[in-house]
Amino acid sequence: MKALSRGIMLGIVIVLGLWFLQSRERGWWVRALNYASNWNFNGNANGWSSTNGNGTDTCGATTSSAENAMASVGYNANLAGQGAYQAVTASGQNVIGKAMIYQTFIAPGTGTVKAKGQFDYYGNSTYWSTTANSSWIRLDLYDATNTNFVSNLGCISFNTNQAWQTQTFGSDINLSGGTTYTIRATLRSITRNHKTNNSPITLGIDNIIVNVAPVGLAGTAPVDTTNVYLTWTGSVGGSNTPGLHAADPYKVYRNTASPVTTFLANIGTTAYTDTGTTGNTTYYYAVANQDINSVVSPLSAEVSVKTRPGAPSTLSFSNIQGTSLTVGWTEAAGGADSYLVERCSGSGCSNFLQIASNIVGNTYPDSGLQAGTLYRYQVRGYNGNNGSYSPVGEVTTSLALSISLLSDGAVNFGTLGLGTSKDTTGNGVNDPQSVRVDSGTANLQIKSSQFAEGSNIWYLSSNNGTTQVQWEFSKDGVGWTTFTSADTPVDLDTAVGAGTTRVVFFKLTMPTSTESFNAYGSTVTIMATTP
Repeated sequence: MKALSRGIMLGIVIVLGLWFLQSRERGWWVRALNYASNWNFNGNANGWSSTNGNGTDTCGATTSSAENAMASVGYNANLAGQGAYQAVTASGQNVIGKAMIYQTFIAPGTGTVKAKGQFDYYGNSTYWSTTANSSWIRLDLYDATNTNFVSNLGCISFNTNQAWQTQTFGSDINLSGGTTYTIRATLRSITRNHKTNNSPITLGIDNIIVNVAPVGLAGTAPVDTTNVYLTWTGSVGGSNTPGLHAADPYKVYRNTASPVTTFLANIGTTAYTDTGTTGNTTYYYAVANQDINSVVSPLSAEVSVKTRPGAPSTLSFSNIQGTSLTVGWTEAAGGADSYLVERCSGSGCSNFLQIASNIVGNTYPDSGLQAGTLYRYQVRGYNGNNGSYSPVGEVTTSLALSISLLSDGAVNFGTLGLGTSKDTTGNGVNDPQSVRVDSGTANLQIKSSQFAEGSNIWYLSSNNGTTQVQWEFSKDGVGWTTFTSADTPVDLDTAVGAGTTRVVFFKLTMPTSTESFNAYGSTVTIMATTP
């Protein structure tokens, strides 16, 4: 059985080097993909609208209110060393100033989209209010009309001088893809409540970031593999923002349960094939984008994929008969929900037909076959998707078995005395029986009934006694085997080839007593089975 780039390039490098020496001014050294256009106020405040005298209230609040307007608001090309948006209060005692700047963007994709935010901030005055946290700068998202609060992306409050520093990314927030949002930054302060020791307060904001996760993540289980194939929409930032990382613009994360937290691979395109998966297993994935400075976005919405079953291996065959057999296989790692079995007949056949489905376990009993015929089998798992095929396995069914009795099939021991013995060898009644295997290779078995005379019985036993006989058979008249129980098959010979004859001798030892002295008889049956 078989289980079948020269001088010009140097100039560019020098320019880049000088650019990054000035990167603190522009803030590009800590930025990820960003949906805030003109996020770093590159020479102007274009793209931003402003409202003086209104904005969001203190850190932790979700409300807005009108307060006194700032004395001046607008772009400052050199606010403590960097271009930024500036708001300055009026002079005087206990003077409030509030202003906001804003712009809109459309969240990409559909469904839930994660985002996070950060900004740089600055504050300076000779005299500050002694009230703690009386000045604040905050970054929020509002609806498209800049009316209804959606979420806070960061807030800092203070009442002392603040050199330029960063209010770093906070927790991810959830947006709705395809929805228009307003990015709003509020700057608010109040001067010291003192008749003479008071001064205007200057606030600044720069490098406003609203970083949005990749969208459109989808996963499939490719045919004939246990892999997972992922695709997603390419990330695009706002106007004049740092682009994607040149070598590794995306990161893939994977777990076998949600939430996804474990990094898997850096990817250079918007598609990835995960080959490190096990069949019939559910995996959860998310992706993030990465900018030129290796700053990583929030994770995308998750997608789950159940891999296809792996290919079974090592087909085996057992219980091979003329018209039936059992197919077995070794399950791949992860197994399957069930299995499909296919079969064709003939050497090298490839026209497989499905003969069984929904098989739970790793064996299948096949029947209705033709004797002496070569069959080929292949098996694959199923879990809502078809798995890969096993290697083809081949087996040939046994030839049809046929045996015949060459002798007359009757033995007459005549009249025997109680307790005496006689056999059918030449020293006895000289009446051996013979059986021939006509076709197929056979295992031969033999059995006998009790001896009976009407309702009277002589029972079979390992020795004779009252109404009890010792009834034996032999292949050679020398070694004898006793029938110890009625109608129970006993091996006569194994693997007897076609055309081979076997002689059978019998020996009877009479009971020591009997209920009847009339003739008793028994029936002996010889059977053939496939090895």
